[in-house]
Amino acid sequence: MLVVDSACAAPVTALTTVTLVGLSPPTNVNSLLPVVNNDSSANSQIIALMFRPLIWIGTDLKIDWKQSIAQKITVSPDRRQFTIRLKPWLWSDGKPVTAEDTLACLRMIQRFGARYANDGMGGMPDIIDKAVALNERTLQITLKRPVNPIWFELNGLSQLIPVPAWRWKKYSIDTLFKLQDKAGMVSVVDGPYKLARFMPGRSIDFVRNPQYSGAQPHLQQLRFKMYTSDSGAFWALKSGVIQAGMIPHYLYAARWMVKNLNTCVSNGGYGFNYVTLNFTNPKVAFLRDVKVRQALALAVNQT
Repeated sequence: MLVVDSACAAPVTALTTVTLVGLSPPTNVNSLLPVVNNDSSANSQIIALMFRPLIWIGTDLKIDWKQSIAQKITVSPDRRQFTIRLKPWLWSDGKPVTAEDTLACLRMIQRFGARYANDGMGGMPDIIDKAVALNERTLQITLKRPVNPIWFELNGLSQLIPVPAWRWKKYSIDTLFKLQDKAGMVSVVDGPYKLARFMPGRSIDFVRNPQYSGAQPHLQQLRFKMYTSDSGAFWALKSGVIQAGMIPHYLYAARWMVKNLNTCVSNGGYGFNYVTLNFTNPKVAFLRDVKVRQALALAVNQT
């Protein structure tokens, strides 16, 4: 899994041993821990290499059960209670990933409060009335009100990432926030990769996790090198210093300079445009006309 839209300058056969990926601004990595990070694209995807989510949402906006730690979710008839059964998943030290590890993540979200980057999304965490572990591999979450199950699964449950509860329980949420860039905090993981070395602002190295409970990744080693500019990353790609990196739009015409270029084209990045109309502004008379408001709404709905 690469954290940038990438162009690859090396033969595919070479990628099974080691890949060096160039990260250019604003994709700097400054956190290794779930929940307490700023939820930037770079941080989130780096963390996903080490910690797998309870449920993995695919590009088709459906749960990818093959990639998920959850085995199944059962919803009560009143649509308030979600019972989640976990797969027999292991941490890198051989201990099982448990329901309590998942609840530990929920408690982190609750204690982090308004600082949590996704606070309020999917109603989390205020929508939860009760959360308990029924056994080692089963947890049950009861909500304060009935919900659309698909909405809550995709937006709420998807935020839960099992964490090594027995290792982190001695830390307060404020301490975890302060330690989020410390390599020692992620010595035990359940994802496809383990952290080998982290030099903030410079590079981050991973090795394959032999205890990973999912399908073993093709890359044995993965290294991300951080650059201070897009052009710096491009020239490193051109010279072969890195094997994968982002080609910025203003250098796209120069892509021919990269030998043996294999390209993955994305949807153009994360972003959206919107307009907010203040219909109650007393100084704008025409907005008081319902026909004008209807016309504006109709026009907006066509975009």
